[in-house]
Amino acid sequence: MTKYLFWWTDRPVPYEEFLQRKMAKPGLSPSGPYDDRDDALAAARLARENELGVQLIEGDDGSELRLPQIRELIKKRGRVLDGRPWRKS
Repeated sequence: MTKYLFWWTDRPVPYEEFLQRKMAKPGLSPSGPYDDRDDALAAARLARENELGVQLIEGDDGSELRLPQIRELIKKRGRVLDGRPWRKS
């Protein structure tokens, strides 16, 4: 089963700056892991609503969702993401 992380900054940044930060890691934090892509998308949506810079969701299988894809999927999935990420028991 694929695990997902999303990478965020304390403020929105241009993607090129994000890539530089990701290489060096200053000011960049991972969130997760999440067991489901929808949980990672919901967590990213919450982070964006709180004005954090969400740039990338990475799966441990090598999959990546970049900001345009994240925005599109959050818009498309909409209410399906409500209440997520689900708490683990």
